[in-house]
Amino acid sequence: MATVAGDVDASGSLGSGSEMLNDTFAIDWITEERKEELGSFRRRIFRDHYGDRVDTDRLGWNHNDDKFPSLGAFAADGSLVSCLRLAPLPTPEEFHRILLRPYQVTDAELPVVALGRAATDRAFVKRGLLSMLRKLAIEITAHRGFSAIVCSIAQDDPRRPLFQAMGYEISSYAENWSGFLPSEVPPLLGLLRGKEKMAAAARYLAEKAVQTGTLFDVRIDIEKQTQRF
Repeated sequence: MATVAGDVDASGSLGSGSEMLNDTFAIDWITEERKEELGSFRRRIFRDHYGDRVDTDRLGWNHNDDKFPSLGAFAADGSLVSCLRLAPLPTPEEFHRILLRPYQVTDAELPVVALGRAATDRAFVKRGLLSMLRKLAIEITAHRGFSAIVCSIAQDDPRRPLFQAMGYEISSYAENWSGFLPSEVPPLLGLLRGKEKMAAAARYLAEKAVQTGTLFDVRIDIEKQTQRF
């Protein structure tokens, strides 16, 4: 497994996106009215990247999406080109159910927020889209008073140094990840703990997004409560 468990930065679609460098990307919550689009998008991205290894039936909109909100980046034509799901985990049982790893007392105090199901179309990679989505997710999490952010990370993920640069603590799973993309070796748990580290990570991601030169129309009010968050 070569990416963050639940994350993919590329699809099988062609194109560099260089002809669209001046586009402005809208950043907003993905509403239930777009659930078919979100499910199809995630299935296409992961299937094109991993082929038959992926259980695409588990990537459509499901009961978790009814419960947990997703952020989206939308191209000028309104199409979804990047997504990220935020899953508030209030109990050890929910922690285990979503991360497929038993909660331990050494983990951050619950509740925490798990970030996952991240995907970006290949035509729009290296545009800072996921950096912006992660930045907003971190800011929303901190503003809501959660103690930490968590995610699953593959052992050989090339972006592992990025998570460490953001201030994530890294620890090992005891078993392979058995979700929609089973791992071949036990993955890692990434833990971004505390307001200071979350603020520093948000600044780091903001700088990365700015460096791409991409323009964003952020329609998220981090101070406004959402129905599911």
